[in-house]
Amino acid sequence: MDKLTADAFRMMARASAARLEAEKARVDALNVFPVPDGDTGTNMALTLWAAANAVLKHEGGGLGELAEVAAKGALMGARGNSGVILSQFLRGFADAVKGYDEIDAGQLAKALKQAADAAYGAVVRPVEGTVLTVGKEAARQAMKIAEAGGNLLEVLDGSLAAAMKTLAQTPELLAALKEAGVVDAGGEGLVVAATGALSAINGKMDDAALREIKEPDLGPEPEPETEPAPPGREAQAKAESVAGGISEATPQYRYCTEFLLKGEQLDKPAIEKALADLGDSMLVVGEPTLLKIHIHTNHPGLVLELCGSRGELSAIHINNMAEQNIEAARKARPSEAPAAGPAENRTEETGRVGAGTGADDKPKEPVELAVVSVTSGSGCIELLKNLGVAEVVQGGQTMNPSTEQILSAIEKANAKAVIVLPNNGNVLMTARQAAHLASIPVTVIPSRSFCEGVAAMLQFSPKEPLADNVKRMEEALSTIASGEVTVAVRDARVDGHNIVKGSHLGISRGRIISSGDDRTQVIKELVAAMMKEKGGTLVTFYIGADTPEEEAAAIAAELTAAYGVEVEIYQGLQPVYSYLISVE
Repeated sequence: MDKLTADAFRMMARASAARLEAEKARVDALNVFPVPDGDTGTNMALTLWAAANAVLKHEGGGLGELAEVAAKGALMGARGNSGVILSQFLRGFADAVKGYDEIDAGQLAKALKQAADAAYGAVVRPVEGTVLTVGKEAARQAMKIAEAGGNLLEVLDGSLAAAMKTLAQTPELLAALKEAGVVDAGGEGLVVAATGALSAINGKMDDAALREIKEPDLGPEPEPETEPAPPGREAQAKAESVAGGISEATPQYRYCTEFLLKGEQLDKPAIEKALADLGDSMLVVGEPTLLKIHIHTNHPGLVLELCGSRGELSAIHINNMAEQNIEAARKARPSEAPAAGPAENRTEETGRVGAGTGADDKPKEPVELAVVSVTSGSGCIELLKNLGVAEVVQGGQTMNPSTEQILSAIEKANAKAVIVLPNNGNVLMTARQAAHLASIPVTVIPSRSFCEGVAAMLQFSPKEPLADNVKRMEEALSTIASGEVTVAVRDARVDGHNIVKGSHLGISRGRIISSGDDRTQVIKELVAAMMKEKGGTLVTFYIGADTPEEEAAAIAAELTAAYGVEVEIYQGLQPVYSYLISVE
């Protein structure tokens, strides 16, 4: 095989998606924490399926055209940090083969290198020992083989072998992986996908197997009785989310300037270079015919002039951040957002929205500012809506929403500007990707738990400017300590704790704080640690669907007696965590 053709790429897309779908559970199991929240395999499988499905539906076209279709499909279907990074591998590959009907071994090697570079470029602080390293070393070996005169299959075989070798070395590069005794889950997912792709063209996957490929079954959220609650994704962040770490830099310039630029063959690198010295927090994303540009600058007029000379400007938004931040910040709970009452004061129906309830289907009246939030559990959903959230995207530890789902919620909010609360560290990159694709200004508040999302919403005031709301909501994240309670599914040693399968785990900020057979004791130790961190006089429990309210009330009484704190109990009815806890 001398050339990689469109037909071969189509088969590779189908086969890689099928292989990853078949092995996603094994990839999921490569989790730093001994709990069933390792959703890296699921996120990557769903992202790759979105790419493959787009390719299968597209008729005709050369390799470059199909690669672009795959990249766009992955972009919209990306789930979790691992899915976003995978979509960027495909974006880099598509950019490299643009305009080609087929490519040879040398061009393939260069495309693999550009794919790896694009993935690195999508991450603010790349970390070695992750999927990024695996992809980089695979591309490096591909270049060596191609430069030595290797053919197409030799390049593919060699790059896969290098990926496997690098994957085995990831525990030596990340201490968290070594302590847990696993390789990087994202890297494993990439190897599995590459293995499937190669099998489609080396004769190791027959046509019958390809015909059996079908859309993965998303399935429902797992019931807590059968799948104990996992912790926050900050733990797996040491493997997956660490690779997709996101920086929240303080603006250094006065004007937040955003707009769309339409044109023919827009030169993205040239535009980035032209704007580089005019400010910071710069983002230029999109396609050759449409770019979304965001920059913090002291010279918005010059930015618009430079870009306007290259195409047509639209959806222009310029905010004076310095002026807005001088305005007095209102710290009180917004009067138009009535809070849901504690569990003991609520009727049986309170907090029960019904299975599958998410964003409302009825068109909303246009507003200046709205909030979109991600969460699961009918009680949690109702509480956020009572606090003023316009659209809720249902998602949890075991099913991160896609870019397209978040983007759809942003559009349904029908607002001139939107704030997004991911409420999960593994949804941050996806939320940011959706924000970048939106046609309106969208700010992502880096809430990493439901409790942080609630704290942020208590500072939301829809009648005040976006910048004021963002400032208050971001500040609110640091005013609480957030924790979760779950059950270990295997023996492990993590964060200095010897974890026994079946024991309860108390987790805060991605670290195991307490563990043991007695859930009450685990919760008390967790709350004690959270109070030591933040102090505070109010503890809030959001109890899961399988958590007895009597148990929560008894623990609350003990905490009040021991620390003199007030404890509020809400029916979160979340299907994953038995307890979500905040201390403030």
